[in-house]
Amino acid sequence: MITAAIVEDQEAFTERLDTFLKQYEAESGVTFSARFFADCASFLKHCCHAYDIVFIDSHMINGGGTDFLGRIQTRISSAAVVLLEVPALPAAADCCFDEEYTVLMSDAYPVFSVKLTRLLKNLIPGEDRFLRIATRHHTYRIQKNDIRYIETDGHHLVYHTTEGDITQYSSMKAVEKLLDPRLFVRCNACYLINLIHVTELEESEVRVGRETLRISKGKKKAFHSAFCTYLEKYGHKAPDTA
Repeated sequence: MITAAIVEDQEAFTERLDTFLKQYEAESGVTFSARFFADCASFLKHCCHAYDIVFIDSHMINGGGTDFLGRIQTRISSAAVVLLEVPALPAAADCCFDEEYTVLMSDAYPVFSVKLTRLLKNLIPGEDRFLRIATRHHTYRIQKNDIRYIETDGHHLVYHTTEGDITQYSSMKAVEKLLDPRLFVRCNACYLINLIHVTELEESEVRVGRETLRISKGKKKAFHSAFCTYLEKYGHKAPDTA
């Protein structure tokens, strides 16, 4: 199932898009779970939900919400952003979306279908975006991109996430196999850092949010190289994770 958020304040366009998605479901066998929002603020308030696609009315961006796309990438960076209508986009939005996925609401269904098919081919299955963490009393299912960094503590791991910390009996080697090496990189033997959340990098230290972690001499070259590669390829947004 593909989860979608539709941020659109005009009912006619909302209904048209909903009709297109239902027709696509009937033809392709792909199922969608769509939730509708009338404005950016309502969406951001509830965007802890793991969406695969976010359809956004570009008039809202032109109306002063150019940071909205960046906030989507910060909160749910694995989501694909599709702009609706697009009369004339502000230059500030150019880096935040892929123009080939722009959908004019005047487009006929066949055009919409082709664009959506192309987009879905580049999406990873929803479950690949999540990590299952089993502890003694609970089992958690969290988005991988919500993990800020992982810390070893004896025979336990501490997952420092955007929603709080989770402690699990496990090893760093075991969890590394489940995470994307383009994003999760060790800065020393004790810390595995998600590069998405790095805010500052110095010679021997890295800041993850408000926290400063040490980069060991043996990991320095590889960590700096990985972070530079991440910035060059992906900029402010994450690559597809698996």
